[in-house]
Amino acid sequence: TLFRSAIISASSAYFNPAGVGFLDRKLHFAFNWQSAHQSRQVTTNYAPLALGNNGSTEKKYKGIANANFIPSLDLAWRFSEDFFASFHFGVVGGGGKAKYGSGLGSLESMVAIYPAAINAMAGANVASYSADINLVGKQYIFAGQLNIGYRLNEHFSISAGLRANYVYNNYNAGIRNISIDGLQNVPALAALAPSLGTLLADRELDCTQTDLAWAPVIGIDYKAGPFNFAAKYEFNTSVRLKNDTADGKDAGMAQFADGVSGIASDIPALLALGASWDVLPSLHLNLGFHRYYRRSMAGRDPRYRRYHRWSRASAPYHPRPDR
Repeated sequence: TLFRSAIISASSAYFNPAGVGFLDRKLHFAFNWQSAHQSRQVTTNYAPLALGNNGSTEKKYKGIANANFIPSLDLAWRFSEDFFASFHFGVVGGGGKAKYGSGLGSLESMVAIYPAAINAMAGANVASYSADINLVGKQYIFAGQLNIGYRLNEHFSISAGLRANYVYNNYNAGIRNISIDGLQNVPALAALAPSLGTLLADRELDCTQTDLAWAPVIGIDYKAGPFNFAAKYEFNTSVRLKNDTADGKDAGMAQFADGVSGIASDIPALLALGASWDVLPSLHLNLGFHRYYRRSMAGRDPRYRRYHRWSRASAPYHPRPDR
């Protein structure tokens, strides 16, 4: 998307709302879709994992993420010499659907502490654990954005809009067939039986988190002959998720308990700058800069503090879109 920050086409409804002011005076329409597939690896370093990971405290969890159909719809309408409007609907965020065949560290860690807990309670020497763990997660942000704009003169136009973001997360996980090696040698096994029954019981997670959040979007565009320069600022989106968890299926994790609300998961503010040059009637060159303001996010990871950098890229020549 870096390469499209100064685009002037129907897709400007999302990438460069102020650029709609330089389209022809008619209704412009665009429908696009794409698919995304990637592998992911999460590394967890936690001492108790050593008892179920061949003595290593570090474990890698591999997942496959798929988003087979990512649609977007854009409408751009310059209805007078000075005024224009646009609308965008699409999936603007989230990771699609991801499957982790061995779960994640946050799930396995609940089982990994069992040997130490049993040893402490019974004075035993339980050596290891095992469990079948899996996780399927879905994350999508569906957005509808309406913009209005005004063309100040032959070079400048401005826009203001509002984006509605419907945030949808769903997590399904299972922790099954929990086994603690060496239990038969625990002297106080009979006394621990009631507690062990609870510890070794299968756990299920079936939680959906949702919220409807709003964010203003403002833009400006400057066009001079074959050159176009654009800027767009998306304000921080305050997202407060609420859990809808199936009865008894929170896997014993308080953060997934049914009805829990106010879970911060903000979408960071974004400054997008772009420039384009129509080199030939059928070719153009794009340049884009994006900066995300993660410091303004509630619920952010403190490690993001050091990632406030400019991203930049220059595009090769591409066919110029119809105007």
